[in-house]
Amino acid sequence: MASLDSVRLKIRHTESHLEILKSEIKRYFDTGPCEVVPDANSSKDRPTFSLQLKTPISAKLGLIVGDCLQNLRSSLDYLVWELVLASKNEPTKQNMFPICVTSDSFQAALRGHRIEGVSSEAAALIDAFQPYHEGEPNAHSLAILDELANINKHRRVLLTEISSISTGEMISLWKDWVSSGGMIPSKLVHNVNFGKALTAEQVDMPGNLIPFIAFNEGAVKGMEVGMCMEAFMNYVSEALACFERFFMPDPLVTLAEIRAAAARIANIAVRTPLVRAQFPGLSGHGTNKEIYLKAESLQPIGAFKIRGAANKILQLTPEEIARGVITYSSGNHAQGVAYAAREVGAKAVIVMPSNAPAIKRAATLALGAQIVDVGLASSERLAVAEQLVPSTATSSFPLMTTSRSSPARPPAALKS
Repeated sequence: MASLDSVRLKIRHTESHLEILKSEIKRYFDTGPCEVVPDANSSKDRPTFSLQLKTPISAKLGLIVGDCLQNLRSSLDYLVWELVLASKNEPTKQNMFPICVTSDSFQAALRGHRIEGVSSEAAALIDAFQPYHEGEPNAHSLAILDELANINKHRRVLLTEISSISTGEMISLWKDWVSSGGMIPSKLVHNVNFGKALTAEQVDMPGNLIPFIAFNEGAVKGMEVGMCMEAFMNYVSEALACFERFFMPDPLVTLAEIRAAAARIANIAVRTPLVRAQFPGLSGHGTNKEIYLKAESLQPIGAFKIRGAANKILQLTPEEIARGVITYSSGNHAQGVAYAAREVGAKAVIVMPSNAPAIKRAATLALGAQIVDVGLASSERLAVAEQLVPSTATSSFPLMTTSRSSPARPPAALKS
């Protein structure tokens, strides 16, 4: 079943790697790896300074950054895969999330079947996220993420410790990026001197400065790696939320499906009456409210569960009926499956907890079912039922709890 779980898992892995990255960067700076030196262009009238490395940056940091980049980039590809499944189509190796800085490249991605199989609405949303819609597409978060992830496929992303800026300026830059809709703040685009040429006043206030490790290539060259990765991750997470509507549960069964189920089970389930309730203060006692009770205790097994079991079993193929059915239950569902299976001549295997009521166990056996005893945990019942499928040559189906697999209870609304 299509789900966003795998996509979210990728993003959680990114978060974990980012925490490791922050920890490693702190450990690096705790060693005092750099010193302040005059810039080559510094003058007596206007002295400026930069940071110079004394200790090389560990290659490990670049590898961690690469892990963050790949997890984020592949999370988008996972999204397209799940969108194809959500549209009831089969994903292919061509499917992936395109990131395009030109309209032509997006059209080429469509011809390359990158989002083939997703719904037209989801495809339009993917298009809306494309960087080519922006005035400076190469400064879009997705374009930068894609660029760096492609670099990381072939080699380690280059990092260099070059700069230091004030705490206030770093916070301002972060806020600008987060509120920009995925675009690098304009003050940073093409600014090769970002974080360089510290003034004497700045150098004299070391407690107010943040030395940082920056990217040394791509559109984010010179920008602090942690801030960049946080911005990428926030953008992808927010984008993901826009696709959640494509993974909503199936709608409730339709009236046509209810009527079809009622007709299907008519020869197995009893047409039980509706009885008008006579509760003080409610039906029949001076109010305009009427409450009716459906007398499902008159079903052959004494419960409505026969409806779901019959509806499911009557939709099996002759080959599946010949194999038989297996389920897990401690009572009414077990009897419903056993009864419906007997009506169509199918073998029924019921996995039951050892503490199931004796009267329900006896009734299930009386209906011709085979009982397999297990422990008390519901998870154990499911596990054992699944393990028995190959050896018992049966078709497994669990409790009918989803609307699509069982428009079973709704026929009661038709007074069936």
